[in-house]
Amino acid sequence: MDTKELIDELGKITAIRKRAEIAEDAIKKDIDKLELSDGTYTGDKYTLKVIIKQSIILNTEKLFKKLGLEKFLKVVKPVKKEVEKYMTTIDIDKCSSMGKESKAYSTDKIKEG
Repeated sequence: MDTKELIDELGKITAIRKRAEIAEDAIKKDIDKLELSDGTYTGDKYTLKVIIKQSIILNTEKLFKKLGLEKFLKVVKPVKKEVEKYMTTIDIDKCSSMGKESKAYSTDKIKEG
């Protein structure tokens, strides 16, 4: 395939995936209404495994008091968006290094006509 064909194929697949995600989200909302508990449920062609997890929110202040500064700094993972509330971009850059490069691709349908 040439470049244009690859771009068009990616765009087509991306559009299909987006439609599928919208349909999947709608079906999941309907399944949520059934209030299923943990377990495996069977359809005619597929099974559905339901796993219910409870997230845990750690209290930063209590962790700091319990762990002390040295251990606390070993477990804390700064988030740039949060750090930006307290530091300028220049200061953040001085405290940063480049991570692994990643690429993201997006496609948009060209309007015909």
